[in-house]
Amino acid sequence: MSIYKNGVRWWGEQGKATRLMAPCNRLVIGADGDAKGHFAGAICEVRLWSVTRTATQIRENMVRRIPGAADGLIASYALDQFVQAGQSIPDRSGGGRNGVLRGTTVWALKPGALL
Repeated sequence: MSIYKNGVRWWGEQGKATRLMAPCNRLVIGADGDAKGHFAGAICEVRLWSVTRTATQIRENMVRRIPGAADGLIASYALDQFVQAGQSIPDRSGGGRNGVLRGTTVWALKPGALL
């Protein structure tokens, strides 16, 4: 399992999963598991894959819209629309794993506006 940030591996070792996602029934993005510690930054999109993606694939596709039914795409959340706490975030992969926004959001007009 690996996490990439702006096309560069940020955490984990590619191809060496240490935790299976299959039994996961709750995924928190941008906060710790208790939703108390919060990420100080901007997140415009999150994609979860069941297949290993290369750093090149991630860099080349990170600014492109991925078709909903792409092979191996488990979930895809575009966070580029203004949403309010409690509002549903649709899963664009077609898998029906919609999310729910919690807490306060800030809408940035362009990537890097908050950085």
